[in-house]
Amino acid sequence: MSILNEPQGAAADTAPAAPPVRQKQPGIAVVKWLTTTDHKTIGTMYLVTSFAFFCIGGVMALLMRAELARPGT
Repeated sequence: MSILNEPQGAAADTAPAAPPVRQKQPGIAVVKWLTTTDHKTIGTMYLVTSFAFFCIGGVMALLMRAELARPGT
């Protein structure tokens, strides 16, 4: 009988195979944001949405003021 330091059939200089790299899909971030239950992400979405509607309202107010700038229109 003999004592072996390494198992038979395994070479000492071979490295284990790396796991395959997962490809990122382009729309997965949007789906993750829209289907989240994380309170911090929902709060961020709330702030972004409220700021966007604030900006839209500001643009609409400017358009109304521009329309009323000329007399008789």
